[in-house]
Amino acid sequence: AGFLAAAAVTLEYQGILVAGALAVYLAARRPRALAAFVLGALPPAVALGAYHTALFGRPWILPYANIENPVFAATAHQAGFHGLSFPHLDAFPAFLFSPAYGLFVFSPVLLAGLVGAGVLAAGGPLAARGPLAARGSRREGVLVLAIAALMFLFLAGMSNWRAGWCVGPRYIATVAPFLLLPLVQLWPRLPRGWGTAVIAGLTVPSVVLNVVSGALYPHYPEAFDNPVFDLAFPLLGAGYTPYGLGWLLGWRGLAAMAPLGALVAAALALVVAGDDPRPRHAAVHLGRVAAIAGGFLLALSAYGRAPRAEEARATATVEALWSPPRTTPNSETRR
Repeated sequence: AGFLAAAAVTLEYQGILVAGALAVYLAARRPRALAAFVLGALPPAVALGAYHTALFGRPWILPYANIENPVFAATAHQAGFHGLSFPHLDAFPAFLFSPAYGLFVFSPVLLAGLVGAGVLAAGGPLAARGPLAARGSRREGVLVLAIAALMFLFLAGMSNWRAGWCVGPRYIATVAPFLLLPLVQLWPRLPRGWGTAVIAGLTVPSVVLNVVSGALYPHYPEAFDNPVFDLAFPLLGAGYTPYGLGWLLGWRGLAAMAPLGALVAAALALVVAGDDPRPRHAAVHLGRVAAIAGGFLLALSAYGRAPRAEEARATATVEALWSPPRTTPNSETRR
């Protein structure tokens, strides 16, 4: 665990906040194992220090002190510690709930995970049974809440928190697996009804929005206030698709996305099917899931639909750079 936590820091420096939270958690749960955790973290830490020394002359000098673009260095990394200062409260609504960028818009199921972390931290009837199990669940709930708070405050403190052309708040992607942990723990104890339907119903748009974004074009220009519905879906409809298995099979246009679509649909079917073998109850469950997922996507699709000139220019830029070449239903299909 220590090795993996430190290795994550070598890829994303802000992961040190999560690694520190895990160390504190381990000290509370299994203090005798803390030394092994630290020992495991040493090899990646030493390797990262050697890397910094080779590039910048000192192990403690970060790449953020050596930004090549002078304009970017002056605007995004000048304030505070390489661009990190006290949190800006006005950033929270944008990176959590904005349709253009928000974590809980692109992954609404993570909001349910945040609520679940609060439930675990508070204890109560949904916590694991038995005093030791309940205490462990509360500690894990506190851990998840602490990691979320640390990463949210970190991002709000960055002068460049928007992070350019990207899908969602990429600097805090580390919170995703931790916010899913409470749902995994609470799932066996949730009442079979609206509780499980809400989680499954929020999972569907979370998967759809991220799969479409990641597979098609994970570099949304900042001009779009609803990039999935204003850019991604129109690109698909116009025949702009990426290389992939479909292209290898000779399929073009939207059909090129069929292998990925089938795989994702099969995975989602396992999520939304439920575990009640009675046909009537299963049908009710599926209806609830469909209502929640469809309602969320329909509401999101209605946001910010008025076209703007800057969006048209951004779309033209993306289309001009697209590879492979665009195909339409009337285009000649060649193997």
